[in-house]
Amino acid sequence: DEMGLGKTVQVAAFLCALERSGLYTPALVACPATMLRQWRRELRAWAPRLRPAILHESAVSSAARTAARGSIKDAKLRILRECVADPRGILLTTYEQIRVMREHLLPV
Repeated sequence: DEMGLGKTVQVAAFLCALERSGLYTPALVACPATMLRQWRRELRAWAPRLRPAILHESAVSSAARTAARGSIKDAKLRILRECVADPRGILLTTYEQIRVMREHLLPV
C-alpha cells in the first residue's frame, strides 16, 4: 500500500465507532516496529476512549521490567494480560512478536 492514504486513521475511526456502539472487544493490530508509536498516537487522537498498549521490547520500560522481576518476557505477558482484560484495550505489536508470543496469543 502507498503511504499517506490515511489507512491508520480509517482503522482508528472504525474501532472508535465499534467502541461507541458497544460492539468493541479487545483488538490486535500488527504493524512494522517503526509504526507502533504512530499507531498509538493516531489511536489516542481518533479513538481516545480506547487504551492502546505496545507489545514490543522497545516499549517495555525498566519500571515494567522491575514489576515483572526483571524479565522482558514476563513484562510482555503482563502487558498482554492487562490489555485483554481491559474492555477498551488494543494491543499494538509486530508480526515478529506475534510469531514469538503465539502460544500466549492464540488462546485469546
